[in-house]
Amino acid sequence: MTLKGQVSSVDTINRKARVIFQDFDNVVSADVPYATHLTIEVNDMVAVVFFSNNKSDGLIIAAY
Repeated sequence: MTLKGQVSSVDTINRKARVIFQDFDNVVSADVPYATHLTIEVNDMVAVVFFSNNKSDGLIIAAY
């Protein structure tokens, strides 16, 4: 499943971020890793691929 959301916090040391999914009642993800080619900041819009229904089992693959 691929979702779009807005970055709410970034952990640059561990390369993880939390994402708000506005289309899903502003649910906030657990810490999700982001791809090595990305540099993201709070409030960036991102695309997140989830590999299961677990909102921590995913990867941020793009920022826009």
